[in-house]
Amino acid sequence: MRHHAGTLALLPIVALLLTGCVSSTSPTESAPPTPPSGSSSSSTGGPPAPSATLPSTPTTTPVALPTSCDQIYSQDYLQSLEAAGAGLVLNPAWTDDEGAASLGTKNADLLPLLQTKNRLDCFWAKPSGGGGVGLTTSVSVISNDEQAALITAATSAGYACESEQRGTRCSTSHQDATASGGETQFFGGGLWIATFWVEFGPDGYTDDVVATLLS
Repeated sequence: MRHHAGTLALLPIVALLLTGCVSSTSPTESAPPTPPSGSSSSSTGGPPAPSATLPSTPTTTPVALPTSCDQIYSQDYLQSLEAAGAGLVLNPAWTDDEGAASLGTKNADLLPLLQTKNRLDCFWAKPSGGGGVGLTTSVSVISNDEQAALITAATSAGYACESEQRGTRCSTSHQDATASGGETQFFGGGLWIATFWVEFGPDGYTDDVVATLLS
């Protein structure tokens, strides 16, 4: 169980979600290989066309924070991540150190709240340490007011946001001279599912996490 709260010393986005060198692998997720949150609204990659004003999704049923990272994926999807992880593993030992890897967002308008939350942080990273490829998902419980404020902040920060059946998804992606990366922020059902990725955005990633946690 990897619950974290408090302020973390985060690494520069170019260095990755992890510390260390740079690597390869194209994202395709709801954060896909560019296409994390690496695409269409169903992946972590290329964000959908931005919406103007988005309603917040009310939270009517109390939710519990998952207690382990294998609980946030369907069994089949977890196996596919393990098989196609480009040398990445879930929660390598070095990520136990507070601040060793980035959280599920690096955005200055969203990160301060995430840092204060009781969270489950799930890292896909190289066992050897940092590198220029990886993915983090941070799951936390949020109130209706927090959800509305986060959607407003994400929209103002340039994320492409759209309403879905279970909540609101806000995505952004980028490409620079060294790597591609992005974020998918999902708000709904009383949960904030924050995913940050660099060079690893599996297709359908956020869709599977949302469906698993909010089914």
